[in-house]
Amino acid sequence: MRKRMLAMGKLTAIFVITTATLWGQGASARGAFPLLGVDARGLAMGGAFTALVQGAPSAYWNPAALAFLKGYDFTGMYAHFGDLPLKGGFAAVAQEDKGYGGGALSWEFVGLKAYDETVKWNENCVSYAFAREFSPGIAVGGRLKFLFNKTDIEGADVSGGSADAAFLGVMGAFRFGMIIRDLISRLKWGTGTKESLPPSYQMGASYSLLASRINAELDISGESSLPLADVRFGVEVWPVPEVFALRGGLIHKMSEYDKRNIFSAGFGIRLTQGLGHYNIDYAFVADRDVLGPSHRISVGASW
Repeated sequence: MRKRMLAMGKLTAIFVITTATLWGQGASARGAFPLLGVDARGLAMGGAFTALVQGAPSAYWNPAALAFLKGYDFTGMYAHFGDLPLKGGFAAVAQEDKGYGGGALSWEFVGLKAYDETVKWNENCVSYAFAREFSPGIAVGGRLKFLFNKTDIEGADVSGGSADAAFLGVMGAFRFGMIIRDLISRLKWGTGTKESLPPSYQMGASYSLLASRINAELDISGESSLPLADVRFGVEVWPVPEVFALRGGLIHKMSEYDKRNIFSAGFGIRLTQGLGHYNIDYAFVADRDVLGPSHRISVGASW
């Protein structure tokens, strides 16, 4: 058992580091965060969330959605990866447009510590997202990110900045969203090397039925070297309107080096007290071939 745990720890370390390399040596920008994701509601829907997203998680999925926020919103998430020595977290607070655009501050964290403590890897992303509604139902936004990681691997420390751009259109029950990540970026490695990341995109369309009791979304994503990396589909059903939701999703990865399906499912509970709303969301992600089963729990409040 001990040997198995050590092997799993080393494999996980190799996985995270390799992921960083494949994404242009941009671990803090494109390594673990897109792979592991944030917010249990969006993850339960397979990450098909660029159009449906609302509130504080918009900082990650689509900053333009902040233009439609009313009041204030907070979301925090914890990620558990079973026997793997990975841990992750996300927290964001957002406020409505008070004349200078809706905004959100967010923090993302992914940490790894091999069981034999030969490798440590900690990623952090601190960001500010913003949005404005330029005409009824049409909004644009952006996100400025400060990225840094710390690791025991010599020369692999990295820090820098990156900027995203986003769009969201709302036409009744139909929504269309798009985000371009790392439109501008600059990273500096512990070796002194400086580089930029290739931009990537995610875009999707959603449709709601029965006064939003049923929501479905289809997304695609990719980058310049791989225009279509994956297709994502998610559905959300509220058997008890505004109180209890069931969710499911699928990610179909199409890369030559990463062909697999990732299934997800989850639920959400929403409570209303006074002028505030409180929610608890859960997601189970079955990434059988790489990370194995994982659990995400989010809590949130809006007022």
